[in-house]
Amino acid sequence: MKHVLRIASLGVFIPPSADHTNLLGTTLHTGYRQLLDAAGSRSRPPTVRRGGTLILGERYSAPTAAAEKERSSELASRAVGDVLTAEPSTAPHVRSILHAQCSLDQQVLGSACLRVEHDHFRHAKRAMSIGQLGTAGVPTVFQLAAMDTRAGHLACVSASDKWIAPFFRRVPGLATYADASAASIVAANGLVAAPIAEVEDLVASCRPPGHDLWTAPAPQQLEHVRAHAEQCIHQLLSRHPDVERAALSLAGDTFEQDLNTRLAEASGIGGVLEAPVPGIHLSSASPLVALRSAIAQAVKAGTSRRVVIWTASPAGHAGAMLVRCAPDAVATPTGWTSRLSFPSTADHGGVAHAGQAISGSVS
Repeated sequence: MKHVLRIASLGVFIPPSADHTNLLGTTLHTGYRQLLDAAGSRSRPPTVRRGGTLILGERYSAPTAAAEKERSSELASRAVGDVLTAEPSTAPHVRSILHAQCSLDQQVLGSACLRVEHDHFRHAKRAMSIGQLGTAGVPTVFQLAAMDTRAGHLACVSASDKWIAPFFRRVPGLATYADASAASIVAANGLVAAPIAEVEDLVASCRPPGHDLWTAPAPQQLEHVRAHAEQCIHQLLSRHPDVERAALSLAGDTFEQDLNTRLAEASGIGGVLEAPVPGIHLSSASPLVALRSAIAQAVKAGTSRRVVIWTASPAGHAGAMLVRCAPDAVATPTGWTSRLSFPSTADHGGVAHAGQAISGSVS
């Protein structure tokens, strides 16, 4: 296909698991003090009283930030650092930094995209955070990256979340969210000569729920997520009638009731990839973690494999991506990278053979 977003390298950071009893995020007495002000009532969950940081529930386990002071912006920077350690020759070609997040940084004035820029790409021309799409921001960020790299440079795409009270880490029957981060180096041009994966097409959608997000029963919210994800998958595959659906694999967000099997059956997709952390939603990083698993499948099979990766937020945002994964990706400690290094003599502003941008749609 002509319209692709090529992925050069990918890294994932999932902190160690820990036991929790608080349905809200980790309690940090120094975090989110601004929410105690009167104006903060519009920024915190309306079902959590002012100053509330504790709603006890049954004990559960979820990945959690390694250190109390390790902010979501630092989780993002850590994932980017891992990617660059595996493939340092990409760094000089990165001109755009695009970051997806759902949770707030625990320092109210903090900026994840600017932290990534400061730590790794001080020569970058653009840095942007996408933070109003729930946990489903990666497809939209990929669309922006494809448009932004047509001229011939690379983009760094990252995603991270850290769940801090008074925001819900766990909604029983719906989802248990993890602190996690991931990063990738991407381009819609010839600078990535041997990609580890190609996003051939994608759909991003906004369909706000008809129910109240904070009080609706978990089964009702789960059904909205399922229906929205199914809509995105059908829209995506309808544009590719030549693709044999039975040969595809499906990967997506992990909710407390598995949706992948139901979605695969509804769309005719032949296989389902196992969740990297069963029963745990890996927040904004989820699609990139799913991509890591899909590349592993292709490498293990020794042949190129196609996968549909979906993501859907209970808040009403969703997306689906058709991805072709390469069998010759090289494993790194946290993900995958290309077998071929980037040309050190290439102009940092781009290359002469820029390709076309991804063919995506927003519904």
